[in-house]
Amino acid sequence: GNVSISIKAKNKHIHIVIKDDGVGFDVNLKRNGIGISNMINRAESFNGSLEISSKPGNGCKVKVIIPAG
Repeated sequence: GNVSISIKAKNKHIHIVIKDDGVGFDVNLKRNGIGISNMINRAESFNGSLEISSKPGNGCKVKVIIPAG
């Protein structure tokens, strides 16, 4: 599979986008792991946000926005 990572500074925020073309998953399904919760908590600890979009068969996209400085 392929992965792309983009890091940009826009409007005094840092935008990080990570995309892959893997198998994807249903973001609405309950998960037993803590990985996604940890990523969300880490972004929020920097007064930021994290958005995950994915569908089975369509890869995954993670978008993180945090204030710069």
